[in-house]
Amino acid sequence: REIDFLGVGRSATVTLNRIPYALQVSTNGLPESVIQRPENPPDLYQEGRWLALLSVLARPDTERCLIIGLGGGRTLGAVPASVREIDLIELEPEILKANRKAVTLFDLPDPLDDPRLTLRIGDARGALMLTGKNYDAIISQPSHPWTSGASHLYTQEFFELVEQRLTPGGVFVQWMGLSFVDGPLLRGLVGTLAAVFEHVTVLRPGGGAILFVSSNEKIDFLKQNWLEVLIVVVPFLRPLRLVTIVLYGSRAFVGARRLMNVDFLLVYGIGLVIIGATIVTAVEVGVAGSNITSFSDALWWSVVTITTVGYGDRFPVTIMGRGIAFVMMMGGIGFFSGLTANLASFFVRPQPDA
Repeated sequence: REIDFLGVGRSATVTLNRIPYALQVSTNGLPESVIQRPENPPDLYQEGRWLALLSVLARPDTERCLIIGLGGGRTLGAVPASVREIDLIELEPEILKANRKAVTLFDLPDPLDDPRLTLRIGDARGALMLTGKNYDAIISQPSHPWTSGASHLYTQEFFELVEQRLTPGGVFVQWMGLSFVDGPLLRGLVGTLAAVFEHVTVLRPGGGAILFVSSNEKIDFLKQNWLEVLIVVVPFLRPLRLVTIVLYGSRAFVGARRLMNVDFLLVYGIGLVIIGATIVTAVEVGVAGSNITSFSDALWWSVVTITTVGYGDRFPVTIMGRGIAFVMMMGGIGFFSGLTANLASFFVRPQPDA
């Protein structure tokens, strides 16, 4: 194979090897991760992205995250924007150089340029012992457990150190490649995690790796975030994120207190109109037979739809567009119900005695 990068570091020799549509990052000749070309099929090598997404799916309020090991940068690049701080610990500086080389060759965004990122070079055990920080999520993606340089990151002592650096309810997400891993080794890792954390979930999103999500509080992200999980698994359904706004508004309506806040109503209504118009623009403009030809058309349609007036001068023709129309109408009913309730409470509020 053609080699695009060779670096001899203090702990490993790092190479970038060309494979079809990608570059393979290897340490001491052992394949570790893959950096894809933009045109590569998006459903390949997704375990790295799952590492970042699972931590936030399990704990949506995650603000501070620690990543152990850069790999091919897929995990770092997939950390959602809702996370405010990212610390990254990487043992081998040549891995950083290899990643910089790869993103330059493929003209990709460099995840190492993320302004939220604080990079630390060194051993993860020492860094965790010396830091005074606690994290909402810690993600560990070291090399394979049977290699000498990474085996200590799969021990009970290391997991106990990780547990001490998690905030209450924090999650620990662990990667393990399946290459040369047998049943006893897998059972041993699960047992070691279970000896430290009260709840351990084992997932295999596909490919040659399995992921472990551990916490001292119950992990029920599939129940709380079923729509987000579905969108991640089926990217075509991403426009359905609009449904989360409607669901959020419905929960607020049941609670009553928050919906009675005029500021919330305004943000909810304006957000529903703009997001609905944006999605319909994406799915309708350029489609044969569609009379929504620009964002301004979609914006007018969104306002008309949320009020359930339905002039009929602009309407979606695709299945996805009609689905969004249904969501918009339901969201509009909730918006105006809340507005009506707010006005009614103002007029019927008891007046203080003179």
